Amino acid sequence: MAAPADQAPTGARRILEAAGLWVSVAVLVLAGVLWWGTATSTTDARIAALQPIEAPAMAVHEQLIYNFAHHGDFRQTVHWGYSDTWHWSGHRAPTLALVSWPYSLDPSASWLSHLQILGVLLGLLPAALLGRRHLRSAWGLGLGGVLYLAYPPVMALALQDYQDIVFAVPCLVFALWAFGCRSAWLVALGALVGLLPREETVMLTVACAFIAVPWQAQRPYVDLRRYVRNVLLVGLIAAAYTAWATHYFPYPEGPHANPLAAVVNGLLEGRDLHWPGLKTQTPGFYELMFSPAAHPAALAPLHALPGLGLLALHVQVPDMLGVDRDWGEHAHHMAPAAGFLVAAIIVGAGRTLRLIGRVPRIGHLAAGLTALGVAAWTVRFDSDWARHYNLVVSMSTEPPEWTHPLWELAELLPEDAVPGVPTLGAITVSNRSTSYTYDGSLVARHLDQGLGPLTHILVDERHPVVLARALAMPGAEVLAEAGPYQLVTWRRRARDRSRAIALAGPEGVPPGRWPEDQVHIIPRLQPYVGPFDRGSAIPGVPPYR
Repeated sequence: MAAPADQAPTGARRILEAAGLWVSVAVLVLAGVLWWGTATSTTDARIAALQPIEAPAMAVHEQLIYNFAHHGDFRQTVHWGYSDTWHWSGHRAPTLALVSWPYSLDPSASWLSHLQILGVLLGLLPAALLGRRHLRSAWGLGLGGVLYLAYPPVMALALQDYQDIVFAVPCLVFALWAFGCRSAWLVALGALVGLLPREETVMLTVACAFIAVPWQAQRPYVDLRRYVRNVLLVGLIAAAYTAWATHYFPYPEGPHANPLAAVVNGLLEGRDLHWPGLKTQTPGFYELMFSPAAHPAALAPLHALPGLGLLALHVQVPDMLGVDRDWGEHAHHMAPAAGFLVAAIIVGAGRTLRLIGRVPRIGHLAAGLTALGVAAWTVRFDSDWARHYNLVVSMSTEPPEWTHPLWELAELLPEDAVPGVPTLGAITVSNRSTSYTYDGSLVARHLDQGLGPLTHILVDERHPVVLARALAMPGAEVLAEAGPYQLVTWRRRARDRSRAIALAGPEGVPPGRWPEDQVHIIPRLQPYVGPFDRGSAIPGVPPYR
């Protein structure tokens, strides 16, 4: 379906282009609605069942955004072990501030997840424009947009618990499109957008400026002046941003190391390559990056090269060192690689169909049949993957099939409550200024105060020592029960003088103090799944749970 400028009369070309525009718009609307309905239905099912990829990670991001939206500062208490500032875990993420504005409209884990999904979905627009540029036809709008949405890692990354680096997918695609535009303002905007997700994308945005080669009107000549302008402008913006962020937001002491950066440092130091990811990966993890639609990327090697390089670094990270190799776990570090690869797919597909369209007489028909064949192949692959990944496929946002009882109890909490919950239920109370996990952040932050910092506790009956301690608080009262959980409150500002945990733990632990080794006292439990025999039996929950 390449633009038939040299093969068809002007009138026929205009009709074909008009048809391409309207068909593309219709296809993109339908595909976007299906993609949105599926993503939001799936994430709502996970959140309702308290089966996100990692509840503490979702909770800490939500509380940081909540406090910034309502109080103007990044602060969190629901997690422990990392810096609590804007560069939580050693990262600088401008998107945290940007997302806080719409988040304040409906502060909840579900809405925060929807905002991330919406951000990824908006990558449909630059993807469509990138397709139009490289197919040189209005039909390319549909081509680019559909290839973006049909690329399975895009959906898998959108369904990650809220992670700022996930926005690298749409932001890098936008940068690659903007750097091919003639306007210097669009180039500057592309640079700013590319910097938004996290510090990891700063150098990647500069790489985009080298990759997005601008062409003169009469190809195949490179517009060298514009190319140099783009590289210098993007480099200047990236350098200015880095200097500003380093000066005003220096890294805290002992930041959480970026696993990919650690691999780069190791390679620079001359360490041997071991490729641990190829030995222990979940079947199909890396292969998903090369799904059927990815084959045209071979005709866009410059766009694919950074993505392939990032994949090679990812494979080098040792197991259990900050990355997971399962799309049902933390795979957010794959986002920049997915951004480059999906752009390469779009560019390569446009070039492929344009070349096929030049075949005399049958070129347009052959290009159309090729596009339909790849579409059918991709739909079949995506359907199989959706079933395996337990997606809730829908054209609208479906209500969850099952809701965890902790949500019911959390709704009974007064607005000024300072609650404590088990770690697996962290997202039920992370839309508050102050909340704790009693088997995590409470013990770590208030070792000497027991339950004293809390006003309420949503306690799992499978934690009998904690329940006994809650019931021993002055004025303790059970407000409600649901499943194996109880909502307990007590007199405000009451001091914890219970010896219950001391009797169950190491000798010599004074009243009101958690023992140093709390793991033996407050064990981590298997998630409660109600009437289901396992987590993955709940629609929307990833496999292997």
